[in-house]
Amino acid sequence: MKRLLLTLALCLAALTGWVHAQDAPSLAALDVSLWPEFDRPEALVIYRGVFADDTPLPVPVAIHIPASAGEPTAVAYVDEAGQRFNQPHTVTQEGDWLVVSFDLETRAFQLEYYDAMTVAEEQRTYTLNLIADYDIENLSLDFQVPPTAQGFTLDPPADSVTQEGDGLTYHIVRHGAVTQGESLSWTVSYQKDNEDLTVTLFTQPQPTAPPATMPTERRDDGPEAWVLIAALAALVAVGAGAFWLGRHTRTAPPSPPPRRKRRGGGRSAQKRSTPAAASEPVRARFCHQCGARLRPDAAFCHRCGAAVRTA
Repeated sequence: MKRLLLTLALCLAALTGWVHAQDAPSLAALDVSLWPEFDRPEALVIYRGVFADDTPLPVPVAIHIPASAGEPTAVAYVDEAGQRFNQPHTVTQEGDWLVVSFDLETRAFQLEYYDAMTVAEEQRTYTLNLIADYDIENLSLDFQVPPTAQGFTLDPPADSVTQEGDGLTYHIVRHGAVTQGESLSWTVSYQKDNEDLTVTLFTQPQPTAPPATMPTERRDDGPEAWVLIAALAALVAVGAGAFWLGRHTRTAPPSPPPRRKRRGGGRSAQKRSTPAAASEPVRARFCHQCGARLRPDAAFCHRCGAAVRTA
């Protein structure tokens, strides 16, 4: 009898665990981005998660992030159109981790936080630590290389290295499936001899056309000299004609030479062209997530839907 009861208890426990496993949501995909020194001296970490299509809504979500990072700077739910909206959430601490909890009304979310890097003179190092809070069907990661970084390395190494349309280089990791509770880590390391942030690459003022060259006032003495020479020659010719007539006729005095209308001898004032006003450079804004150039009045990125940062 005892053996029968023990067998039934074990079967009940196994069945309860199986039912709990069936009820636990799973992530169809989780994309993690690590962008060191992007718009702050720290490392920016971005989670983009999508739950499986058959996940009942709302989804109770709990994501672990390092306690050293402090509270996340952004938590958003993503609608079917890909637009991101602020997601109310709570934060609790569990040892070296913070647990970010929220009820998700859609199946997609985005979470961002900054974490301090290790800096020793020109050497920068950061270790990304992850805990799989759910079963993940497809985990992928991208590690952005700062434009002035030298000797960038990733451990474990990436599956591929590519240059994206924003002109930056990325180390891409296609990890694949992950089991709930599994711990993972990657370490980036590079040298950098300046404090430049990557975002400044997208916010440099656009070069403006140089102002039109102001024409210098021409000194053109040619026409005036020609007029004087012509007038002198005319006077000589008239004088010679009068002398000839005076010698060959005495009946009438020589008629005075016709007065020639003097061609304008004053130098005409030439208009000065003013240089084209150099347009004041406009500070461009770019999406901190995908690098797309933003419209001046945009609240969200038209390409990826990320909320526009005002700071």
